[in-house]
Amino acid sequence: MIDIHDIRPPVQVGVNPLVYYGIGGGLLAVILVGLLIWWIRRRSHNSGIETVAATIDESPSAEAHRLLADLEKAGSLSPVVYYFRLSAVFRLYLKRRFAIPATEMTTEELLPALATKRIDAAMFSDIKRFFRFADEVKFARQPCDKTHMCEHMELVRRMIGATTPASAETDEEG
Repeated sequence: MIDIHDIRPPVQVGVNPLVYYGIGGGLLAVILVGLLIWWIRRRSHNSGIETVAATIDESPSAEAHRLLADLEKAGSLSPVVYYFRLSAVFRLYLKRRFAIPATEMTTEELLPALATKRIDAAMFSDIKRFFRFADEVKFARQPCDKTHMCEHMELVRRMIGATTPASAETDEEG
């Protein structure tokens, strides 16, 4: 009985079907997560429609004054952050008021574009000094104290008030 041996167990040929089930389940999970993210983003975008509609109806000067008030309420900010926000508010106002892409321009590109607009020479000089000082604080980290920050806030307010057309001021009051 030495010449009789047991039969070998069966050998699987090809790929195990469980691999296909695992890949299919993984793809299904990725698709479901993607659909969930899409649905959440769609719901969150629809809720912002009222905010966008309110902003569109707002005049450039009213929007700038609202943003400046928000900046004042922000409390104590570092000079760098303060000047980034202050110049961003003023650039947004210039963009909406004069229809120039001020938010995408550097100071050296913005000043010649503003020079073509009807702005008083003394005011243009103040605007130029403000943007150059803000750039020094933002990018060269020039030291600055609270008095400069308050003076520049009032300067921006004066410039917005001076460049606002008379019809827009009566619209804001009414």
